[in-house]
Amino acid sequence: MNNSKSEMMKIVHLDMKGAPMKVDYLEKVFQVIKSWGVTGVLLEWEDTFPYTGELDEIGSVKNAGGDNLYSLAEVTHLLACVKQLGMEPIQLVQTFGHMEFALKHPAFRELREMDQAPAVMCPTKSKSLQLVMAMVDQALQVQPDATYFHIGADEVWHAGICTDCQAKLGEDKMTKSKLYLEHVKRVVLHVKSRVPNISVLMWDDMLRPMDAETLIEYAIGDLAIPVIWHYSTVECFGLTKEMFNIYTHLFSKVFVGTAFKGANGSCQVLSPAARYVSNHEAWLSHMKENERVNFIGVILTGWSSAITHISGRQAMGAVLKHFVTCPTRRISLDVSKINVHFHDFKGGRSKVFPINKAARGILSFDNLDKNRNIYMFVHGFATYMNHPIADLVRRTFKAVPNSYLILIDHSAYTNDFDGKKKSYKREEQIRSGVADYVEVYHCDHGALGTKSVLGDIDFFVNKGSAQPQCKSLTPSNKCSHNVCVSMWMASVAHRDWFPARNCDKYEAFKNWRYDHYATLCELLPVALPSLASCLKVLHRDHDGIPMEHALCEDILPSHEWPGEEVARSIHTFVILRERAIGLLTSEMVRTWLNPWQIARRYTVPVHVEGIRVTAHHILSELVVLKADLTNSLLRITGARSTDEWVHSYIEPLITKVTRLCRIADERVVCEAGVKPM
Repeated sequence: MNNSKSEMMKIVHLDMKGAPMKVDYLEKVFQVIKSWGVTGVLLEWEDTFPYTGELDEIGSVKNAGGDNLYSLAEVTHLLACVKQLGMEPIQLVQTFGHMEFALKHPAFRELREMDQAPAVMCPTKSKSLQLVMAMVDQALQVQPDATYFHIGADEVWHAGICTDCQAKLGEDKMTKSKLYLEHVKRVVLHVKSRVPNISVLMWDDMLRPMDAETLIEYAIGDLAIPVIWHYSTVECFGLTKEMFNIYTHLFSKVFVGTAFKGANGSCQVLSPAARYVSNHEAWLSHMKENERVNFIGVILTGWSSAITHISGRQAMGAVLKHFVTCPTRRISLDVSKINVHFHDFKGGRSKVFPINKAARGILSFDNLDKNRNIYMFVHGFATYMNHPIADLVRRTFKAVPNSYLILIDHSAYTNDFDGKKKSYKREEQIRSGVADYVEVYHCDHGALGTKSVLGDIDFFVNKGSAQPQCKSLTPSNKCSHNVCVSMWMASVAHRDWFPARNCDKYEAFKNWRYDHYATLCELLPVALPSLASCLKVLHRDHDGIPMEHALCEDILPSHEWPGEEVARSIHTFVILRERAIGLLTSEMVRTWLNPWQIARRYTVPVHVEGIRVTAHHILSELVVLKADLTNSLLRITGARSTDEWVHSYIEPLITKVTRLCRIADERVVCEAGVKPM
C-alpha cells in the first residue's frame, strides 16, 4: 500500500448517461476539482460519444441521448482540458454489461444475451466483439496517448442464457466465469494492441465470486487493474478479508471505487455529504487493515441515474408494502393454511383472516384509510401470535399510529436467487450464524389470495451489507430472528436508514448500481459539496486535519461552486416539496376535503378556505421555481435532461396541487352541505 494518501491518484468519475453537462460548465468543474487535489477525471460516455459509421445511431452524431452532447471537437477539447490542468484524462467505454445504450437499438438487438433486457451483451457472437472493438477504436482515436482506459465489465448478470452461450457452456470444462473472462481477455488484448503500454481498468464485482484458480488460469492479474467498488457507509461496509488476500496475490496494483453521489437510493435529489464521507472513512479504514494490497488510487464515482427505490410508503390500492422475513429458516408449506392478522393501531382494532380471504377482507375493513401506510411482517418461522417477537412488532407499531400492520404466522415457499420456486432441506437452510443480512420481500394483494409464494420479488435492507448488530454478536446469535426484527423495526421508524432494493437476482442485489433506463438522481452541481468533503477526508491523514475540520457543510463558497444557482434551487424544491406533500396528506385535507366529501358535495366553506389559500401559495411558488430551475438547468445541461428532471420531480407535484386548488376553488363558493348527495 502507498504509505501516503497524498501519493494516491484521486480520480473523479463523471457519468454521462444522465444529464451530461455542457462543455463550458465542465471546464469550470475541472478547474475547481483540480484545486481540491484531484489528479484525474474518468469520463463514462455511453450515448454522448460521437460514434460514426455503423455506430452512429448509438451516439451523439444521431443525438441518441437527446441532449446534443458531445461533438467530436467537444470530446477532444474536454480530454485536452483535463490534461492541460495537469490531471489524467481516462475514458470509460462499457464492453459487456450496462450496454443498454447500444443494445436498445434494433441494429444491435441480436447481440443481447437476453432479449427482454438490453443490459448485457452476448460474449459468444462474433458481432459482439466487433461492436466492442469498434467503440474502443473510436474512443482511442481521439486519445492516442492515453495512459489508462476503463472497459467497465461490471454487473454482467444475464450469463449463459442465449442459445450460443448455452452451446458454448456445453463444451468441456467451460463455465460462466470462463465465458466472462474469455470476453474480457479479448477486449483487453484489443485495447493493448492499439496502445501497447496502456493500463486497462475494470470494475471488479464479477471477479469477486470467482475462484483464484480460474482467475490465475486467465492471467487476469497481468491483463487489467481492478477497481474494487463499494459504496456503503462505515456501519454497513461489507468487503471481506479473504477477498483482499486473494487480490494481493493476483494483482500488483488496484484502485478502489468510492461514491460522492448517486449511491443513496433512487429519486434522491440531494447528496448528503455525511453519508458519502462515511463511505470514504470506511475505505480508509479498510486500506489500513489491508496494507499488503498496493492501492494506487481512488476513483470517486458520481452516478447520474438510478433504479427504482422502494420506500415504506406505497399505493394502498394495491396493498403494496414491505414485509420482512429472516433467512435463517426456509419453510415449504401450504400457505392456504396460514392466518393473516390485520392490526389497526390507531383504531385499536385487529382482525384475523384466512390467507385466501385476506385481500378481500383487508380491502373491505371498516373505515379503511387508504392514505395510511401498510406494513407486512412475516416471521420466517412457525410461531404463535403471543410470541415475544410478535409482541415487539405490536409495541413498535403502537408508536407509529398512521399505519396498519399485516402480521403473518410464518413465511412459506420462497424463491431462490434465480427466481425459481424452491423448498429447502434442513441442510440447505441458512442457519443462525451464517446469514449477515435481512431479506425484505415485496408482495401485492394478488399473492395474498393464492397458494403461490408470498413474495415474488426480492428486496434487501442495508444495501446488502452486514447488519450493524450482526458484527457485535456471537455466531450462535448472529442474524437470529430477534436481530431481523430489531433491524426491521429500525427501518420502520427511520425509513431512510435502510433503503430497499428491487432485484431479480442475488448478484444484482449484492452489487447493485444504476442503469441506463433509470430516472435522474442527484445532479452534479448539488453533489459538489459532497465531492469536496470526500476529498478532504482523503487528504486528512496527510495534512493532519482533525475530522471535524475536514468536513464541509452541504454548501460551498460561490467561487468553488459551479452551478450554485441550480443547487440552491433544488434545495428550495426539497423544502417546497415537503410543504406540498404535507398539505396534500394533511389531516386538514383528509378531514374537510377528502374524496368522499368532494364526491357528495358535503363541505364547509370556512374550512375549505384555509386549504385553498395555502394550496394557492404553494402552487405559486412551485410555478416560479419551475421557470427559474428550467432556465438554470438549460444553462448547464441539455434540453432533454432538463425536461426529464422538471417533469419527473416538479411537474407531478404541480399537477397534484393544481387539482387541490381547483377543487378548493369550486367548493369554497358553495354553501355548506346539508346532507351527503
